[in-house]
Amino acid sequence: MKREMRRAIDAGGFERPRFVDIPESDITSGCVMVAQVRTSEDPEEKAVRTVVADLKKSGWSQETGWFEDYGSLWSLKRGEWMLDVMTGSVTEALAADAPPDAPETQAFTGMIVTAIDHECARAAVASAKASPSPSPS
Repeated sequence: MKREMRRAIDAGGFERPRFVDIPESDITSGCVMVAQVRTSEDPEEKAVRTVVADLKKSGWSQETGWFEDYGSLWSLKRGEWMLDVMTGSVTEALAADAPPDAPETQAFTGMIVTAIDHECARAAVASAKASPSPSPS
């Protein structure tokens, strides 16, 4: 999946992404991949549409998509996988309000591509529910 995400990001002319570590406290951490591409300004619509078009060529179907002055969001699906391509900015004020275990708590401008395997996530949640909680000492 990382290779596919990188290829689509490259197709849009963006720099190589940084993959964000998902906190282990998130029981679905093994089911999610997040790639970030920092840019000096909000990414241009044409470049983002190229990323989405590359994903569609790989068999992803578009569920939703929009582009506004403040950013964009494209959601795609393939099998049990959902992939979101988001652009825009997170201001310092918004970053300060992020939960402490959020994967990105700094101001950010650019593109974030998030992929989640829903089958994996359902299994992780079911496993966590089935596991007995440790007894308090």
